[in-house]
Amino acid sequence: MITLFLLRHAKSSWKHEKLLDIERPLNREGFEEADELCNWLQKNKLTINKVECSPSIRTYHTFLIANRELKINQDKIQLNKELYESSLENYLNVIKDNLDSNRNLMIVGHNPVITNLASFLCGYPKEVLTGSLLQINISKIKPNDVKKNCGNLTSEFIPSRHLNHGKI
Repeated sequence: MITLFLLRHAKSSWKHEKLLDIERPLNREGFEEADELCNWLQKNKLTINKVECSPSIRTYHTFLIANRELKINQDKIQLNKELYESSLENYLNVIKDNLDSNRNLMIVGHNPVITNLASFLCGYPKEVLTGSLLQINISKIKPNDVKKNCGNLTSEFIPSRHLNHGKI
């Protein structure tokens, strides 16, 4: 079995108009979401063998904050350009490429693809909101077994600011 963790980057800033999209940082709410995720991770003690992260500033910063609790070694973290401005097919290929040696894989990425991936893998019925983390178990681990509805959602974290604003 493989356990897949899908993390959507925390809320980002649109304040600096001259920055390229890939350079956009987290805003204050984003840092709060990531800190709250870190607290959740501390209570839930996840084991992650490998991280595939979009190279954008907002995804990497979200992961770095989470990694205060995860404590994943740098050699297990891959900044993967295939996860930036990407497609469902590319995200699925990243999963398939990591099945052999990584039983607990985290993907840190962007919408709409994170939402599309969650819907594809386990029928997740709503948008994956900023700073949210989904845990999906996939019982078979051959690349051809990664297909529609092959997984089961086993846990999810949604930052409280979304709950307080009725966004779920």
